[in-house]
Amino acid sequence: MLESKKLVPKKNHHFVWRRYLENSQVDNKLAYFATKKHIAATETALGVAKQDFFYKLEHIENYEDLYIKIILKFISDSNYEINLHYYNSFKAALKQSDSVNNWKINLLENYHSKIEGKMLKVLPQLSNGDFNILENSDYFKDFMNFLGHQATRTKDLKDSSFSKLNLWPRFSLNENFRNEKDIDILLSVFRKHWWFFSFVFGQNYALNLLTNCNIDIHIPLINSSDISFITSDSPVVSLKSITGNGKDLYFPISPKFGYVILRDINTKFFNELCTTEDVKLFNSLIVQNSHQTYFADSESSINEYRKLFMKTH
Repeated sequence: MLESKKLVPKKNHHFVWRRYLENSQVDNKLAYFATKKHIAATETALGVAKQDFFYKLEHIENYEDLYIKIILKFISDSNYEINLHYYNSFKAALKQSDSVNNWKINLLENYHSKIEGKMLKVLPQLSNGDFNILENSDYFKDFMNFLGHQATRTKDLKDSSFSKLNLWPRFSLNENFRNEKDIDILLSVFRKHWWFFSFVFGQNYALNLLTNCNIDIHIPLINSSDISFITSDSPVVSLKSITGNGKDLYFPISPKFGYVILRDINTKFFNELCTTEDVKLFNSLIVQNSHQTYFADSESSINEYRKLFMKTH
């Protein structure tokens, strides 16, 4: 419910959770790769992986309603009813928002804050290597929900989705929407309402992780080497280049701990105890899949992968 007409606007929308990035801070500073200068630099976690009003909601015009529903069908036909429920909820909130200052700016950002809030107890435990907390079904669900949304809420996914719009298999979108005018409108609606579709992607991803948790292989990673795990502005990455399965994923939790989820029991097994060679493999994967920058607990770790970043971006 909308409760106040004096909501304070949240300008800085982080697409990677600040508390998560603080795991790699040393003396309240986080090392990162400064893209424009191509050097290692330092900043607080508060000052990176963000964009002003990134999750701001946009008004849904009446004519856009049908196009949004077509896109929802295209994204996931099996989850269509669930996604439609979320859509109707957002639509109802938007109808009320005209009378409430800054509601459109804060609503989705607040939702991500709620997901992060449920991780406030889980993340510190995982960051210190206590994976037993995931034996609690509620905490496990919170973690999977966090991973699902963190994988899809990034600027990387937004930019890459926009760049690939023209590659959509247009014939499969809807048999009644095949002319160029309708397709152009549909694609413009997708761009305008990315705020909603990123949310849908996150919900679907999290649901998939939870649905398959009894058949997936979950492997906590312990870094036994002298070098640290690094992370990036796109921290949940596919292991396809290593395992051949795009549904396998890796997430660096902190410099000393990480997490792997494998979909296929026959996939190459990862040992819980990671050697220097293992850590370098995971770090290279993070750098290759980063969007505009990557993060570490030291400038030397940033410099270690500078050439790889320059080569792959």
